[in-house]
Amino acid sequence: MVLLSVVLGATVLREPVAWAAATLNVQIVGPLDADGNVEVREQGTVTVAGSVAVTNDPPTGVVLRDPLSGDRVTPESPVAYTWDTSKLSAVRFGFQSLSGSENCRVRVITGGILLKEWNLSGQFQEVGDVFDVPGPNTTVFVNTTNICFALVHAYGLPIG
Repeated sequence: MVLLSVVLGATVLREPVAWAAATLNVQIVGPLDADGNVEVREQGTVTVAGSVAVTNDPPTGVVLRDPLSGDRVTPESPVAYTWDTSKLSAVRFGFQSLSGSENCRVRVITGGILLKEWNLSGQFQEVGDVFDVPGPNTTVFVNTTNICFALVHAYGLPIG
């Protein structure tokens, strides 16, 4: 059980946890008050008719694919994953080449347009990217000239 936890934490869950816990390096240049905080002041009065719901909750992400094991890809059996991304404002794809992989070619395509392509030449390599407003359908293709064990993760952020 402990060994399984270590393996999953070091391989499968590393990418989603790292992405979710990432911090932003942001520098605010102004307007600042005398203490160095962002200066805030009222700009006027707003009249509201009816009821207004206000929330500080961030939008909830959608897990499109989060597998526990990789797919075996050969020249004779490439793999493709397609998702309806029409209601998403952004999609994050992550890819890992697992033990035994020799060559892996990963392409992200939406609406017939190639958004990104990665060529990984060995095992235990990891790539990923975030795409804003990906289009109505987005497909991740994985193929190889030898053998590839592919682990593809996909997460979406709903519009709104």
